[in-house]
Amino acid sequence: MQDGFEFFTAMTAGFVGGFIVFLNGFLLLLKKRLIENLPASKIRSLAMGLVKLCGEVESGTELLKSPFFLKDCIYYRYVIERRTKGGRSEKWETLKTESESVRFLLRDETGSILVDPAGAEINTNKGLEWSIGGEHKPSNQEEEFLAFHGIETKDLFGLGYKMRYREYFIEPSDALYILGTAADNPSAEDGSFQENVEDIMIQKGGKNKPYIISEREESEFLRRLSRESRIRIIGGALISIFCLIMLFYFTYYIPS
Repeated sequence: MQDGFEFFTAMTAGFVGGFIVFLNGFLLLLKKRLIENLPASKIRSLAMGLVKLCGEVESGTELLKSPFFLKDCIYYRYVIERRTKGGRSEKWETLKTESESVRFLLRDETGSILVDPAGAEINTNKGLEWSIGGEHKPSNQEEEFLAFHGIETKDLFGLGYKMRYREYFIEPSDALYILGTAADNPSAEDGSFQENVEDIMIQKGGKNKPYIISEREESEFLRRLSRESRIRIIGGALISIFCLIMLFYFTYYIPS
């Protein structure tokens, strides 16, 4: 009886989980169609609401320094990983990941506009990688950097871990594709915005509105959305159908 209840509970959870995955895939498909049907805008003729822009990061923008490679950038993300063994296989275990961004100006041939990347899905392939292990031993500076982030490079026996550090960033003059919401620029009220920026800022819109900042072309991003939506729609449907069949079998063919 207990086994039957656990089976029923597992199949019910599987059906609900599969349906959620299916629904998520359907929402991704709607997002893809929304992006495809939205025409690209120029900054000078920008309308309020959801917009699609292409331009470059202005070099005069306030900049960050990436933590390890010290790149001037408006966005960075780093990942610290350690190679670990699990049974017969090895894998990279993420020890720490962090990102930071600042507002920046995006320019096209018609003008420039302020962009607040807070809340955006940021995609960039540009980055650098550094690793330790084997013949490469960390320098004092590298040791200090990892120690600052609370990362040990040696085990209890004094043997060095195999580790890698990856840093991704967006620099001045990088070309960007942005899908976001054009709304009032709050900086205009205190006079802190630059003169060539209108009283509009690209920012995160409502809860269900997409916000994407990407160095990848739109076609590449749409291909990824299409692939992910198909996998989730088909996978979620198959899981739900399988669990539903098993529930039907359990209810009508297995004696209580």
